[in-house]
Amino acid sequence: MPVDRGICCHVGGDIVFDQAGNLLLSTGDDSNPFESEGYAPIDEREGRNPVFDAQRSAANTNDLRGKVLRITPGAGGGYTIPAGNLFVDQNPLTKPEIYLMGLRNPFRIEFNKASGELYVADYSPDADEPNPLRGPAGHGKWTVATEPGNYGWPYCATAKLPYIDYDFATGVSGAAFNCAAPVNESPNNTGVKDLPTVTQPDVWYSYGPSAEFPEVGTGGIGPMAGPAYAYDAKLAGKKGSTAWPAYYNGVPLFYEWTRDYIKAFFTSGADVTRIEPVVGTFDFDNPIDLEFGPEGALYVLEYGDGYFGKNLPGAELARVDFVGPSANRAPSVTANADTTEGTKPLTVHFSALASDPEGTRLRYAWDFDGNGKVDSKQANPAFTYTADGLYRATVTVTDQGGRSTSDYVEVIVGHRPVVKLVTPVEGQPFAFGDTVQYEVVVEDDQPVDCSKVKVTYVLGHDTHGHPITTAFGCTGTITTSVPSGHDPATQELRAVFDAEYTDSGSGNVPPLTGTDEVVLEPTG
Repeated sequence: MPVDRGICCHVGGDIVFDQAGNLLLSTGDDSNPFESEGYAPIDEREGRNPVFDAQRSAANTNDLRGKVLRITPGAGGGYTIPAGNLFVDQNPLTKPEIYLMGLRNPFRIEFNKASGELYVADYSPDADEPNPLRGPAGHGKWTVATEPGNYGWPYCATAKLPYIDYDFATGVSGAAFNCAAPVNESPNNTGVKDLPTVTQPDVWYSYGPSAEFPEVGTGGIGPMAGPAYAYDAKLAGKKGSTAWPAYYNGVPLFYEWTRDYIKAFFTSGADVTRIEPVVGTFDFDNPIDLEFGPEGALYVLEYGDGYFGKNLPGAELARVDFVGPSANRAPSVTANADTTEGTKPLTVHFSALASDPEGTRLRYAWDFDGNGKVDSKQANPAFTYTADGLYRATVTVTDQGGRSTSDYVEVIVGHRPVVKLVTPVEGQPFAFGDTVQYEVVVEDDQPVDCSKVKVTYVLGHDTHGHPITTAFGCTGTITTSVPSGHDPATQELRAVFDAEYTDSGSGNVPPLTGTDEVVLEPTG
């Protein structure tokens, strides 16, 4: 896989297997989105870094980026090409691995082995509004693929929403691209010029209300393709089963990273017939992956809030069980501790905040050191750690019907590096383009190596961030840039400085990372 590192962004991706054992891999366009004002990055200027031209990757038939690739892994290594991919003529200007092309950042894909359907979600650029001289606003897309195809990027947002052929050298706009017969004439193209017709996605939406799919709501654009549930009557009929009901059998789930929800997409043939919220009463915090477990429960990986740091609270793996309207529901519990770090001997007072939906009496079982043995049956015990190490003190609560739930508190006996951004400071005013001096102080029980201190400037954009520049050292400077497509006058933008240091670990204490983060506020 070719990559252009150091400028940012979009590397996909996901890996799934189909019913025949073929591997499908999604890849991003590996192109910088910040110099095209939120529209198509098709900068062909001579001497310009090719990373600003997505025609070299997503629209290139001779490149593996901006694609879904489909191969058959060999038993002894290597792979072969299965029948049914996009290019079958063995043209040296086409890659036979390509199944889908014209994708920008297909971050999550899933395969339904019962129906043979591949579900693909693709992220859009950031333009808030359409521009007659540049093209449509950003659109998130979701599609059901049962055959190879071209999804248009960077020439078309959808088959019906072409971008405008824009000359970055002169600033002059040309005609709209032809989505029925796109042509790649970029000097950075190493593949064929005449591309397949653009395929229309099954669901598409922008930042505002969607006329076609109002159920997806409004907000940011972070589409994720989730799995389709495979109902097993025998599994669901077992006593105490947590398997989801037959109502969702074969129904693909869709989740939105920026809008914090999960939806069910009910389909008939190639049409989405209705969209319904799934566990709408649950508060998901930036869901970033979904999978159904072998017991039929849904697992939700939540990214949490933050900019590439320790995104707590909110970063967690949640399991969603189905128990039925009349079944005994599991209790809930939250583990707490009055302290979670310190040097030995470290006495920690724990507490468990627990409740049972049926109101039955609960039994408590604490394992303080992770050896699998019950150390206390009290709800609010204390324990003294006498050895350095990283521990997960786990409490399990069990109701009278035998259903149980666990939670844990991570306890570090040792010394985590304490990282402090001396400068800049939280809320410090600045203007984009300013060169900001930084100073980081690290306290640790080991000698501090300043060359391992990492400071990253992140463009904070609404609730997400784009890492722009990384520097190393306890002191230095970083210039705050605002990429094209992001307008401080109309968008909620900030400069985020994230400092990080990881020590070498010692004895039973693994390498520990300390972080600090400050948000600078733009003036004007």
